[in-house]
Amino acid sequence: MQFVFAPLLNCRGFQGLARSLSERYQVILYDQRGTGQSVMENISPETMTMDLMAADLEALRKHLGYQEWTVLGHSFGGVLGNFYLSLYPAAVKGFIASASGGIDLGLLDYFDLTQNLTEIQRDSFLYWTERLQSGDTTQLVQEKRHAFMARAYVYDDSHAPQIAKRLGQGNRQINQLIWQDLRRISYDTREAASQFRKPVLIIQGEQDVIRPQTGQDAHDAFPHSEFILMPACGHYGWLEQPGIYFDAIDTFMEGYNAADERDIRQVLTQYVRSIYEVDSSLVYEVTDTTLQKSGHFYSGRSGQWGYSDMTFGQLVQTADRYNRRGQIPEGAPSKVEVFDISSQTASAKVSAIWGFDYVLLSQDEWGKWRMDKVLWQSYSTEAQRAMIEGLKR
Repeated sequence: MQFVFAPLLNCRGFQGLARSLSERYQVILYDQRGTGQSVMENISPETMTMDLMAADLEALRKHLGYQEWTVLGHSFGGVLGNFYLSLYPAAVKGFIASASGGIDLGLLDYFDLTQNLTEIQRDSFLYWTERLQSGDTTQLVQEKRHAFMARAYVYDDSHAPQIAKRLGQGNRQINQLIWQDLRRISYDTREAASQFRKPVLIIQGEQDVIRPQTGQDAHDAFPHSEFILMPACGHYGWLEQPGIYFDAIDTFMEGYNAADERDIRQVLTQYVRSIYEVDSSLVYEVTDTTLQKSGHFYSGRSGQWGYSDMTFGQLVQTADRYNRRGQIPEGAPSKVEVFDISSQTASAKVSAIWGFDYVLLSQDEWGKWRMDKVLWQSYSTEAQRAMIEGLKR
């Protein structure tokens, strides 16, 4: 399984995290435009946009030859990850939002870097910030400012020196230009999140400078997401709560097939319900309009097997008519067996009162599964009558 990281700084600060994950997964770190080894001659509002940053990530995926990958975005990387999947949903197998900035600009309404600092730490941070803003850009001033800033991001101050060193690698010009662009485009990926049916893990610390509500908002937007709040933890979960952090990721990665199987079972159960409950609206939910359904049926009148085709429109009519008189007894069979799941296709079998359906399903770019092709066979008249009588007893 491939991971790609989406930070805002260069990727060096994530090497420890990547090293830990690489014991079980393939991990890809990259320097975003203008950071680290990504050298740009012209850093400007025209060259520093969210669209270009997402396009860079997509170009990297294509260059490496991956059909899809798992994106892990930390902090601003979560913002970029949300934006990327809104533009290229088919490329994202799953998304991990680690202390993410969220699905919109809501954090700007409350964000205060000094909220977790003591009074002395806050005064010291503001003092060195004022020195820097007044034009004193000496190394001492920058190091002192980063040292106190780092304490805002951690629950355990013993990690602050490591974070302070990381903060010193930032590029303020790029940071300002990207946040300027986020405001320009009125960054909001809530609608895209609501359509994204693939697995999402949202994980952050309870004492993070990014409030839990930001994670909760994302959790509410993504249909298939899990939200984990880590106790006694700030902005860097893998440093302060490595056990919870890595266990959550491992469980998430192991759950890919389980999530797909769950969705496929739901699709096929709704298909049966559409006929049992005379609800053709469910057909539109779970079936592609290009449906090809063919099968063998037994005619009680002729005593012979026949063959017929059914279009999407005819399936809608069947759902409207098959049980309109309520003749299907309570407890009628509705069994789903999933045989195989690939990245975009799956096969399964449905057992219902009319017989057996062998189903091929396909997944759209947002991760929604739909019935695509069906081969079916009815029971013989005697077998169906016996089954119905057995249900009535």
